Amino acid sequence: MKFRSNKKKFVELDEILLDASNLPSFNTGRMEGRRELPIRAFNVYLVGICFTIVAIAFFGKIFQLQVVEGSRFRTISDNNSVNTSVIIAERGVVYDRNGEMMVWNEIDQNGEYDFPIRAYTDRLGLGQVLGYVSYPKKDDKGFLTIKGKGNSTGTTRLEWEKEIPVQEAEKLLLICEKGVIDKMRYDVKVGQHIFEVDVFAGENEGLIVAEIELQFEDETFEKPSWLGKEVTNDDRFYNAYLSVKPFKS
Repeated sequence: MKFRSNKKKFVELDEILLDASNLPSFNTGRMEGRRELPIRAFNVYLVGICFTIVAIAFFGKIFQLQVVEGSRFRTISDNNSVNTSVIIAERGVVYDRNGEMMVWNEIDQNGEYDFPIRAYTDRLGLGQVLGYVSYPKKDDKGFLTIKGKGNSTGTTRLEWEKEIPVQEAEKLLLICEKGVIDKMRYDVKVGQHIFEVDVFAGENEGLIVAEIELQFEDETFEKPSWLGKEVTNDDRFYNAYLSVKPFKS
């Protein structure tokens, strides 16, 4: 006699075969109906190694910038300076109905302006009244500077400067003697001091003079590599001399 066992075997969910009519309405976009597998230890170690490599590279770069090359970048940072200047925008070109230019821009041949000036047609009509009355000013400040006579070595002298309205400065220029010193001044920081570098234009074009103000005569200061010949006691490089006998003469 045979006996049949009534013991039931446990059936896993993924062992059940479902036909198309009995498929559950899972939202696959939300990962419904999918089995979640545990993250393998290999993947965890791989991510950890990647983060470790990135961290080593990051801190290594910081060490190089701060410790290895810190002094060099500190010198570059101390010598950085910002020079602000006003750039005059060019005005548009005006044409008549026939396409002929009536107002345009051209280079100032006299050297009075360092930006394109307005040029007008010589035809009679509206071309004579087009354009602006005067050119914009790059600066609305004026300075009155009085310099005293220097000592025997030329290293020390009294200098007095006061800011005045630009209108007063223009009136003073009208009564000045002939000879104008045209130059652009740049402040260049070197170490703990600031060099005032004057780049001359006009009749003194090509001349560049650097000046530094010290607290006392024998004060030490860092000399940059671009610094040239010492002309402290040479009268030929004073503004009063250059206004009478320019550098080009």
